[in-house]
Amino acid sequence: LTMGDTNIMQLPLQQLSQMREQHRKELAENEARYHSMATAMGRYTDSLRSIDMIAKAKEGQKMLVPMTQSLFIPGKLADTEHVTVEIGTGFFVKRTIPDAKAFCERKISTLKAFTDRLGE
Repeated sequence: LTMGDTNIMQLPLQQLSQMREQHRKELAENEARYHSMATAMGRYTDSLRSIDMIAKAKEGQKMLVPMTQSLFIPGKLADTEHVTVEIGTGFFVKRTIPDAKAFCERKISTLKAFTDRLGE
């Protein structure tokens, strides 16, 4: 068995143990990254569904507005042609429905590419 130019069969036990710990840490970090990206992909997928529902709705339609993951308040839909999109680090912009969908689809595609690379 070799690792690069090193024959791991000739390494001392202490060095093998250190290598094992290093690989365990790297694996744990990659698993955390994968989970984080999968969670983000799920949120963007949910956002796409929400955008589709808003596009099909009528102005003035009553709805529940999410304030947190578990708190919703009653509201009315004011605009069915535009949505507010978080573009990162707490910045929000007003986008048309097609632009918002394209943004979410790009994010999902980018995250999928990253998760695919982690799986290699």
